[in-house]
Amino acid sequence: MKVSKPLLFNSYGEGWRLSVLLSPESVKDARQLCDTAKDKILDAEIKPHREKRSLTANAYAWSLMSKIGKAVTPPIPNEEVYEIMLRRYAPVTLVSVMTSVNLADYVPHAELYSEGERMSEWRVYKGSSEYDSKEMSVFIEGIKSDAEALGIETLPPEELEVLYEQSFKDKTGKGV
Repeated sequence: MKVSKPLLFNSYGEGWRLSVLLSPESVKDARQLCDTAKDKILDAEIKPHREKRSLTANAYAWSLMSKIGKAVTPPIPNEEVYEIMLRRYAPVTLVSVMTSVNLADYVPHAELYSEGERMSEWRVYKGSSEYDSKEMSVFIEGIKSDAEALGIETLPPEELEVLYEQSFKDKTGKGV
């Protein structure tokens, strides 16, 4: 659901209320929610809107990773190239857990960073399926740089700009 202009006000005796302006395409979903959840307690999350990445940009990233995998000796599978690219260009979070816990058994794209007697630190890399358009463009630029270093032809800057504009349009039709 897309909302804007949040307002918080005191409902004196009932607590605080949050009022938002719904986008026209969100009204139907909001009505269904109100009809089905009249007396239920709900969990809600409101966060700044970011455009999602496009499949076109994703396809270009995987195309480059495939070419990288074939260009090295010995060749490596696409998934392995993907893991390498994540470790180079993905957003990363440092997580501390008890040393007895192998975080890689529970979280994809986790790598042991340091191991202490009681606690270990792990790097957890965000998978590309979770990226917004900004994170995806950083990821693609890194992959593109690695591909160029191996002599792999990449899109010229003007064509890449067109790809980004087509892939990451915001609701006003402007590139993000």
